[in-house]
Amino acid sequence: MFMIKRSLLLHSLVLLAFVAAACGHEVPGGPDGQPDASVADAGTDGALPDAGEAEDAGEEPDGGELDAGDADGGDDAGELDAGEPDAGEPDAGEPDAGEPDAGEPDAGPQAFSFAVVTDVHIGRGYDSYSGQEDDTTGRARVAVAKINQLAQTENLAFAFIAGDLTDSAEETEFAKANEILRNLEVPWFPLLGNHDIWLHTPGDGRSEAPTGDATFAQTFGDLFRDATVGEVVYPDQTVWNPERELDVRFQNFELRYRGYVFFGLDWNSRKPGVVVARGAAPEADLHNFPGGTLPWLRERLAAVPLDTQKVFFIQHQGIKTPIYSPDWLYTFDANERDQYKAALLNAWDRELYWGLFAGHIHRRWEGSAFDDWPELIQMETAACQDGSQVTLVRVEVDGTVEVLVAP
Repeated sequence: MFMIKRSLLLHSLVLLAFVAAACGHEVPGGPDGQPDASVADAGTDGALPDAGEAEDAGEEPDGGELDAGDADGGDDAGELDAGEPDAGEPDAGEPDAGEPDAGEPDAGPQAFSFAVVTDVHIGRGYDSYSGQEDDTTGRARVAVAKINQLAQTENLAFAFIAGDLTDSAEETEFAKANEILRNLEVPWFPLLGNHDIWLHTPGDGRSEAPTGDATFAQTFGDLFRDATVGEVVYPDQTVWNPERELDVRFQNFELRYRGYVFFGLDWNSRKPGVVVARGAAPEADLHNFPGGTLPWLRERLAAVPLDTQKVFFIQHQGIKTPIYSPDWLYTFDANERDQYKAALLNAWDRELYWGLFAGHIHRRWEGSAFDDWPELIQMETAACQDGSQVTLVRVEVDGTVEVLVAP
């Protein structure tokens, strides 16, 4: 603070008023409208592969039928890159669905990119997993290496792991997934998938209640609470689920970054899967009760800043499914889809929403999430357990979004 002599005070005040008037600037307005979305596979002329047939997640990556939780498809694996884990101990505290926690200061609209991986399925093929290294862990390490390579060549801000980190929600599976993914060299945010919900091994049977969400929070909660990028809301709420008559620990989050908003949504059912399959039932549920995912999303949409460029959704289940995977079995039924869509359109004009990134069906696919809303994109990444696939998303300063399969 500068010392100002009394005799110069009046002169200084007049001078400051003049400078302030001369340096005024305009404040940015609201959403900037629909950006162009360019979606392409790396090494192609802009076209994505057509959706292929689903394969059996319980078999080797090359064949079979759908199981009760998923379907398969994927790429070839590359070189392995292992590293040391950096696990953190989560803090216990009260749920907080309020203002975002500040990480890296938000510098406003700038070009950046992010990566998406899904369906890792650590522990697949074991009645009881004890930390073995196998093809599944090897492909997960390849995906980590791909993302770390992208961090050297792209302006990569963060990565999402969009569910099914484990095959049957065993603590040993979560621990191995954590060990592998902690080698990522960018901030990353995991989501629950239906296989992460219900502790279930064919040899030992199924737990009496879905405990995987609590294990997930204990394993990965620090990634949200101590995030070093953007601003994060992570309520980590345990609420009573009147539909299933049990406690549920929903794992929803919101990330605000450089004028964009990302919602990670826990739509996973808390119903048990069929006895021969692992995980919770594969369909999506809105959880439309106090503390559930749909009410939380409505609340957070109402708080989206007016100058937001676009809103993205990251979730395990997509909204639209292929004809061989009926929607009532693998995602929302028609009534639930209508409620989801109404929640979005009651909050903002449709131009604000880019679309969603999902997995679950184990296919690479891009299309419209709703038949009557073709601009809302649904982008699915093939299962990591099959081919270490990584989706790269580039967001340009003008709002253009380009989606590619990482090499």
